[in-house]
Amino acid sequence: METILSFIRLCGRLLRDGWNLDWMKLHFSHGDEALAAVFALAALAAIAFFVGRLSRNTPGRAGIVLPALLSSLTPGSGRRARRLPAVLLLAGLFFFLIALADPYTTFIKQDVTNPGRRILILLDASGSMGGGSYENRFKKTTTTLKVRYVEPFYTAAAAAEYFVRARMKSGYQDLIGLIEFGDESYIISPFNTDYENVLTSIRLLSEPEEYNRFNDSGTRIAQAINQGVNLFKTFSFLKSAGNVMVLISDGEDMQVEHEGRKLDDILAESSKNKVPIFFIRTASNKPLGHPSTHDALWGPAVEKTGGKLYAGANADVIVQACDEINKIAAGRIQYTRYSARTPQFPFFALVATLCWSLALALWLVFRLFRKFP
Repeated sequence: METILSFIRLCGRLLRDGWNLDWMKLHFSHGDEALAAVFALAALAAIAFFVGRLSRNTPGRAGIVLPALLSSLTPGSGRRARRLPAVLLLAGLFFFLIALADPYTTFIKQDVTNPGRRILILLDASGSMGGGSYENRFKKTTTTLKVRYVEPFYTAAAAAEYFVRARMKSGYQDLIGLIEFGDESYIISPFNTDYENVLTSIRLLSEPEEYNRFNDSGTRIAQAINQGVNLFKTFSFLKSAGNVMVLISDGEDMQVEHEGRKLDDILAESSKNKVPIFFIRTASNKPLGHPSTHDALWGPAVEKTGGKLYAGANADVIVQACDEINKIAAGRIQYTRYSARTPQFPFFALVATLCWSLALALWLVFRLFRKFP
């Protein structure tokens, strides 16, 4: 069912983009091949026409003279309706030939409005995330995280992947970025609409060999948040509505300053620009407020931004937290999209397929359309 819904949403997006397409700005990569196909089809049609004319003049194939029928029995509007499948076939052929020419548009600027948010995922890869084990037995939910190993980092990476897939299934078209942090923060993927690119980045980060090469053993959450705010600034998103940060960490950090700026100052900028921070704490078997955690510090801190702290004591809680954030992060975003070369053949191929499918459906379902002309 989810696959069908995803396909329907893809078709809707292609049709919407095609509707707004300026046909006068189309360029063709294989225009000569398409023209050759047009001439070949025209030649076949001409040959079929002349062969048909010759066969009608063959002795014994002449028409039979019948007496005039009553005018009430003469074909009416149904005769014209029978041409509909043929019209759809020709329309599909037209769009197919355009798709065959591989149309594309050169540099364009588009103001796009999509359902979704600008979401930045902050993934903790510090040394404390690689020690001990995390409880990944599921008790309440039927959905499981794709966890590779028992260390908390792999549960955090699985949570990030689960969240991104949840956004995909919900039909959003977010702008998603990814930051990995420890002692320092690293932008792994800037804001983009390619979910698969983000998922690939998460999977690569969760490779044991890659994680073992990450030498930043410390945890500096304040620095990661500051890096996230700067990334929103870089893309000129900070003043826009619809921004969200999802922080996944064990919370083992008491550093409340970064480059002379206190944590409250860093979070104040996030709060002022309405960038809520949702903190999923991945500390196994430690509920909210556990004395060995720093929930008393990070809980009120993220709540000031409009976000929330989730005590991920087990995998069930993490899944529930991801689902809750997915529901909260609803809405629409506006952004400007630039593209140097955008292929447009999917729209024309889709329209051709729809025309042919509709023509076939009419022919199969209604007997009226099985006669021509």
